[in-house]
Amino acid sequence: MERTYTTKEKIRNWLYYHIWHLAAAALLLAIAASVISNKVSQRKETDDYCIAYIATAELPSECLRALKSEIGALGVDVNGDGEVTVKINQYIPSTDTATYEEAAYGRAAEVAILTDIREGESYFFLVEYPEDFQLDFQLMAHLDGAASDEDDFGVWDKVYSWADCPALTALDLGTSATESGGRIENQALLGKLYLGRRCFLDPRMKSNSPENAALWDILTAGASLPKAGDD
Repeated sequence: MERTYTTKEKIRNWLYYHIWHLAAAALLLAIAASVISNKVSQRKETDDYCIAYIATAELPSECLRALKSEIGALGVDVNGDGEVTVKINQYIPSTDTATYEEAAYGRAAEVAILTDIREGESYFFLVEYPEDFQLDFQLMAHLDGAASDEDDFGVWDKVYSWADCPALTALDLGTSATESGGRIENQALLGKLYLGRRCFLDPRMKSNSPENAALWDILTAGASLPKAGDD
């Protein structure tokens, strides 16, 4: 007569033949959970906005703090960590008149710019010499965010002068100390710069592009285009 197994025995028998399948499934679930957790953690640690500053001299720390705070007040909490943070990457490329140490630092800055561009870190670009930058990298997007044609190296239809952007000139940035011990208006330090945004041929490269585009519209509202050679 065929034996009738109890429920407990049936379970024990099933586990005997499928235990390794369960172990493999548990391992895959653990790996998936870890990957998801890491991605969420990385997303929360990422700054909401990133600006690349490219010029011949670094901005004072007081100016940087004020700029981050004022621009952050115009943005939104993109990554959901409860605050709005703005990162400013300062790049000081080498010049023909640079000393040996300055040239070495400048070459490192140029490599860092390429890394920034490759990884799609910065959306906004504050540039002292936009024509040279566009010739070197052909990175600036049109004012509506569209990419340039392959043979389009023009820049004056793609950037705004800081001085021509009412939202930027209205920022309360305070002053910074000078080497002589005096004070200088931070707006004066930024007044000769140009603001542009980079184009992303692959929209997946910048997950928060819509929020960045919205901030771009705020920063450039009411601005007029510069004339070629204004720099």
